[in-house]
Amino acid sequence: MAIDIIYFKSNRRTAENRLDKRTMERADVRRKYELGELVLEAGLGGELSTVVLGMLLEAKAKLNSKEGQEWRRRWWAKGDRARTKAQDQA
Repeated sequence: MAIDIIYFKSNRRTAENRLDKRTMERADVRRKYELGELVLEAGLGGELSTVVLGMLLEAKAKLNSKEGQEWRRRWWAKGDRARTKAQDQA
């Protein structure tokens, strides 16, 4: 009887771990999809992926610089205006 309970708990934990893993994988896929949509929304869908990656790496360097908070503020404002404009046109 004790062995059956241990086996049941073990299987339950395994099933819970699989569920957690699937949930995390789905969240990861959703995040990647959202980021891809941003590239398209910015009008960069026709660019080579290496160009987009280079742009993002340069942006990351700016965010990590002394002026990072200022860059973040500027880009947030620009993105917010673009989103508001897109919503107004919809």
